[in-house]
Amino acid sequence: MAEPFPVVGPEYCKSDQPVELGIVRKALALTTDNFKVTDVNDSNNDLFKVKVKWSLHGRRVLHDIAGNPIITLRQKMRTIHSRWQVFRGDSHDKKDLLFTTVTTSCLQFEIKLNVFLANNEREEKSDFRLKGSFFKGSCIVYTGHGNSKSIIAQVIVITSTPPLVKTLVISIFRFTTSINDANKTVMCEKTTTEKFLSLGKTNFKVTVNPNVDHVFIIAMLVILHDIDTFVKEAADKIVETVETVFF
Repeated sequence: MAEPFPVVGPEYCKSDQPVELGIVRKALALTTDNFKVTDVNDSNNDLFKVKVKWSLHGRRVLHDIAGNPIITLRQKMRTIHSRWQVFRGDSHDKKDLLFTTVTTSCLQFEIKLNVFLANNEREEKSDFRLKGSFFKGSCIVYTGHGNSKSIIAQVIVITSTPPLVKTLVISIFRFTTSINDANKTVMCEKTTTEKFLSLGKTNFKVTVNPNVDHVFIIAMLVILHDIDTFVKEAADKIVETVETVFF
Protein backbone atom coordinates (compact mmCIF):
# COMPACT_ATOMS: atom_id res chain seq x y z
CA MET A 1 0.00 0.00 0.00
CA ALA A 2 1.22 3.47 -0.85
CA GLU A 3 -0.10 5.01 2.38
CA PRO A 4 -0.48 3.54 5.87
CA PHE A 5 -3.82 1.77 6.30
CA PRO A 6 -4.41 1.24 10.03
CA VAL A 7 -7.24 -1.11 10.99
CA VAL A 8 -6.25 -1.72 14.61
CA GLY A 9 -3.87 1.24 15.00
CA PRO A 10 -1.25 3.34 13.15
CA GLU A 11 1.47 2.08 15.52
CA TYR A 12 1.14 -1.31 13.81
CA CYS A 13 1.82 0.06 10.32
CA LYS A 14 5.47 0.12 9.33
CA SER A 15 6.13 2.14 6.19
CA ASP A 16 9.80 1.69 5.36
CA GLN A 17 10.02 -2.10 4.95
CA PRO A 18 8.00 -5.35 5.22
CA VAL A 19 7.34 -6.73 8.72
CA GLU A 20 8.34 -10.36 9.30
CA LEU A 21 6.83 -12.28 12.19
CA GLY A 22 6.92 -15.87 13.39
CA ILE A 23 3.89 -18.02 14.19
CA VAL A 24 4.33 -21.08 16.42
CA ARG A 25 1.26 -23.27 16.07
CA LYS A 26 0.27 -26.58 17.66
CA ALA A 27 -2.26 -28.74 15.84
CA LEU A 28 -5.09 -28.37 18.35
CA ALA A 29 -8.14 -26.24 18.81
CA LEU A 30 -6.92 -22.92 20.07
CA THR A 31 -5.99 -22.80 23.73
CA THR A 32 -3.51 -20.60 25.53
CA ASP A 33 0.07 -21.32 24.33
CA ASN A 34 -1.10 -23.30 21.26
CA PHE A 35 -0.73 -20.23 19.05
CA LYS A 36 1.79 -17.47 19.61
CA VAL A 37 3.43 -14.70 17.62
CA THR A 38 7.19 -14.43 17.93
CA ASP A 39 10.31 -12.86 16.50
CA VAL A 40 10.78 -14.62 13.16
CA ASN A 41 14.41 -15.38 14.06
CA ASP A 42 13.76 -16.52 17.64
CA SER A 43 10.66 -18.60 18.42
CA ASN A 44 11.29 -18.13 22.16
CA ASN A 45 10.97 -14.34 21.89
CA ASP A 46 7.21 -13.77 22.16
CA LEU A 47 5.76 -10.57 20.68
CA PHE A 48 2.03 -11.23 21.10
CA LYS A 49 0.03 -13.87 22.94
CA VAL A 50 -3.48 -15.19 22.43
CA LYS A 51 -5.48 -15.96 25.56
CA VAL A 52 -8.69 -17.97 25.46
CA LYS A 53 -11.68 -16.67 27.41
CA TRP A 54 -14.07 -19.60 27.65
CA SER A 55 -17.59 -18.50 26.73
CA LEU A 56 -20.46 -19.35 24.44
CA HIS A 57 -18.82 -17.21 21.76
CA GLY A 58 -15.33 -18.69 22.13
CA ARG A 59 -13.59 -15.39 22.90
CA ARG A 60 -9.89 -14.96 22.12
CA VAL A 61 -7.96 -11.92 23.30
CA LEU A 62 -4.68 -10.85 21.70
CA HIS A 63 -2.29 -9.31 24.24
CA ASP A 64 0.98 -7.48 23.79
CA ILE A 65 4.06 -8.71 25.65
CA ALA A 66 3.18 -6.49 28.64
CA GLY A 67 -0.19 -8.23 28.96
CA ASN A 68 -2.33 -5.38 27.62
CA PRO A 69 -5.36 -6.48 25.55
CA ILE A 70 -5.17 -5.21 21.97
CA ILE A 71 -8.13 -6.89 20.28
CA THR A 72 -10.90 -9.35 21.16
CA LEU A 73 -12.15 -11.96 18.70
CA ARG A 74 -15.65 -13.46 19.08
CA GLN A 75 -17.35 -16.10 17.01
CA LYS A 76 -20.96 -15.45 16.02
CA MET A 77 -23.17 -18.38 16.93
CA ARG A 78 -26.01 -19.90 14.87
CA THR A 79 -24.73 -18.80 11.48
CA ILE A 80 -24.41 -21.02 8.39
CA HIS A 81 -20.96 -19.71 7.58
CA SER A 82 -18.22 -19.32 10.15
CA ARG A 83 -18.47 -15.69 11.20
CA TRP A 84 -16.12 -13.83 13.53
CA GLN A 85 -16.14 -10.27 14.84
CA VAL A 86 -13.03 -8.43 16.02
CA PHE A 87 -13.23 -5.58 18.54
CA ARG A 88 -10.80 -3.09 19.96
CA GLY A 89 -9.24 -3.91 23.34
CA ASP A 90 -11.18 -6.22 25.66
CA SER A 91 -14.54 -4.97 24.39
CA HIS A 92 -17.39 -6.58 22.49
CA ASP A 93 -19.51 -3.44 22.09
CA LYS A 94 -20.66 -2.56 18.58
CA LYS A 95 -18.98 0.85 18.80
CA ASP A 96 -15.60 -0.91 19.16
CA LEU A 97 -16.09 -3.27 16.20
CA LEU A 98 -13.09 -3.20 13.85
CA PHE A 99 -14.00 -5.80 11.25
CA THR A 100 -15.89 -9.02 10.55
CA THR A 101 -14.74 -12.18 8.75
CA VAL A 102 -17.03 -14.67 6.99
CA THR A 103 -16.13 -17.94 5.25
CA THR A 104 -17.36 -18.20 1.66
CA SER A 105 -18.95 -21.63 2.29
CA CYS A 106 -19.95 -23.65 5.35
CA LEU A 107 -17.40 -26.45 4.76
CA GLN A 108 -14.23 -25.95 2.75
CA PHE A 109 -10.85 -27.62 2.71
CA GLU A 110 -9.05 -24.56 1.40
CA ILE A 111 -10.23 -21.75 3.64
CA LYS A 112 -11.52 -18.59 1.97
CA LEU A 113 -12.36 -15.67 4.23
CA ASN A 114 -14.05 -12.44 3.23
CA VAL A 115 -13.17 -9.53 5.49
CA PHE A 116 -15.51 -6.56 5.97
CA LEU A 117 -14.41 -3.43 7.82
CA ALA A 118 -16.78 -1.99 10.44
CA ASN A 119 -18.01 0.79 8.14
CA ASN A 120 -18.90 -1.75 5.43
CA GLU A 121 -22.25 -2.62 7.00
CA ARG A 122 -23.96 -3.87 3.82
CA GLU A 123 -21.18 -6.43 3.23
CA GLU A 124 -21.87 -6.53 -0.50
CA LYS A 125 -18.18 -6.53 -1.42
CA SER A 126 -15.31 -7.54 0.84
CA ASP A 127 -12.54 -5.12 1.75
CA PHE A 128 -9.95 -7.90 2.10
CA ARG A 129 -9.73 -11.63 1.40
CA LEU A 130 -7.72 -14.47 2.88
CA LYS A 131 -7.11 -17.71 1.01
CA GLY A 132 -5.17 -20.75 2.18
CA SER A 133 -4.73 -23.12 5.08
CA PHE A 134 -2.22 -23.78 7.85
CA PHE A 135 -2.51 -27.51 7.11
CA LYS A 136 -1.64 -26.87 3.45
CA GLY A 137 1.33 -24.82 4.62
CA SER A 138 0.57 -21.38 3.22
CA CYS A 139 -1.98 -18.61 2.91
CA ILE A 140 -2.24 -15.20 1.25
CA VAL A 141 -4.13 -12.03 2.19
CA TYR A 142 -5.40 -9.81 -0.64
CA THR A 143 -7.02 -6.40 -0.78
CA GLY A 144 -10.42 -6.01 -2.35
CA HIS A 145 -12.95 -8.60 -3.45
CA GLY A 146 -13.48 -11.16 -6.19
CA ASN A 147 -10.37 -11.99 -8.18
CA SER A 148 -8.12 -9.21 -6.85
CA LYS A 149 -4.45 -10.24 -6.93
CA SER A 150 -3.12 -7.36 -4.82
CA ILE A 151 -1.22 -9.17 -2.05
CA ILE A 152 -0.64 -7.50 1.32
CA ALA A 153 0.61 -10.46 3.42
CA GLN A 154 1.79 -14.06 2.99
CA VAL A 155 2.37 -17.02 5.30
CA ILE A 156 4.71 -19.94 4.62
CA VAL A 157 6.01 -22.92 6.64
CA ILE A 158 9.53 -22.70 8.06
CA THR A 159 9.82 -25.91 10.10
CA SER A 160 7.49 -28.65 11.28
CA THR A 161 7.86 -31.33 13.94
CA PRO A 162 5.42 -34.27 14.08
CA PRO A 163 3.67 -35.37 17.28
CA LEU A 164 5.48 -38.09 19.25
CA VAL A 165 4.35 -40.65 21.79
CA LYS A 166 6.82 -40.57 24.67
CA THR A 167 7.25 -43.17 27.40
CA LEU A 168 7.90 -42.13 30.98
CA VAL A 169 9.07 -44.69 33.53
CA ILE A 170 8.21 -43.77 37.12
CA SER A 171 9.78 -45.52 40.13
CA ILE A 172 8.01 -45.12 43.46
CA PHE A 173 9.81 -46.11 46.68
CA ARG A 174 7.84 -46.97 49.80
CA PHE A 175 9.41 -47.28 53.26
CA THR A 176 7.80 -49.24 56.13
CA THR A 177 9.10 -49.91 59.65
CA SER A 178 8.39 -53.15 61.51
CA ILE A 179 6.44 -52.85 64.77
CA ASN A 180 7.69 -56.24 66.03
CA ASP A 181 10.52 -56.80 68.49
CA ALA A 182 13.21 -56.13 65.92
CA ASN A 183 13.39 -52.78 64.33
CA LYS A 184 13.35 -53.53 60.68
CA THR A 185 13.04 -51.28 57.68
CA VAL A 186 11.73 -52.62 54.38
CA MET A 187 12.07 -50.76 51.10
CA CYS A 188 9.57 -51.60 48.35
CA GLU A 189 9.94 -50.37 44.80
CA LYS A 190 7.02 -49.99 42.41
CA THR A 191 7.67 -49.14 38.78
CA THR A 192 4.97 -47.87 36.45
CA THR A 193 5.12 -46.90 32.79
CA GLU A 194 3.09 -44.01 31.44
CA LYS A 195 2.70 -42.96 27.83
CA PHE A 196 1.77 -39.46 26.76
CA LEU A 197 1.48 -37.52 23.54
CA SER A 198 3.97 -34.76 22.86
CA LEU A 199 2.20 -32.42 20.44
CA GLY A 200 3.93 -31.53 17.21
CA LYS A 201 4.26 -27.90 16.27
CA THR A 202 4.82 -25.91 13.10
CA ASN A 203 6.72 -22.66 12.70
CA PHE A 204 5.45 -20.23 10.08
CA LYS A 205 6.86 -17.00 8.71
CA VAL A 206 4.45 -14.12 8.13
CA THR A 207 5.52 -11.36 5.76
CA VAL A 208 3.40 -8.20 5.96
CA ASN A 209 3.85 -5.55 3.27
CA PRO A 210 4.81 -1.95 4.18
CA ASN A 211 1.99 0.29 5.46
CA VAL A 212 -0.19 -2.73 6.31
CA ASP A 213 -1.44 -3.14 9.87
CA HIS A 214 0.31 -6.32 11.04
CA VAL A 215 -1.98 -6.83 14.07
CA PHE A 216 -4.89 -6.86 11.62
CA ILE A 217 -3.12 -9.68 9.76
CA ILE A 218 -2.44 -11.56 13.01
CA ALA A 219 -6.13 -11.39 13.92
CA MET A 220 -7.09 -13.04 10.62
CA LEU A 221 -4.52 -15.79 11.22
CA VAL A 222 -5.92 -16.51 14.70
CA ILE A 223 -9.35 -16.94 13.11
CA LEU A 224 -7.87 -19.12 10.35
CA HIS A 225 -6.25 -21.35 12.98
CA ASP A 226 -9.59 -21.97 14.66
CA ILE A 227 -11.49 -22.65 11.42
CA ASP A 228 -8.65 -24.76 10.01
CA THR A 229 -8.59 -27.00 13.08
CA PHE A 230 -12.38 -27.44 13.02
CA VAL A 231 -12.33 -28.41 9.33
CA LYS A 232 -9.54 -30.94 9.84
CA GLU A 233 -11.29 -32.52 12.83
CA ALA A 234 -14.52 -32.79 10.80
CA ALA A 235 -12.64 -34.39 7.90
CA ASP A 236 -10.92 -36.88 10.21
CA LYS A 237 -14.30 -37.90 11.67
CA ILE A 238 -15.72 -38.46 8.18
CA VAL A 239 -12.76 -40.66 7.25
CA GLU A 240 -13.07 -42.57 10.53
CA THR A 241 -16.81 -43.15 9.91
CA VAL A 242 -16.20 -44.37 6.35
CA GLU A 243 -13.50 -46.77 7.50
CA THR A 244 -15.80 -48.12 10.23
CA VAL A 245 -18.70 -48.69 7.85
CA PHE A 246 -16.87 -50.10 4.85
CA PHE A 247 -13.76 -51.73 6.30
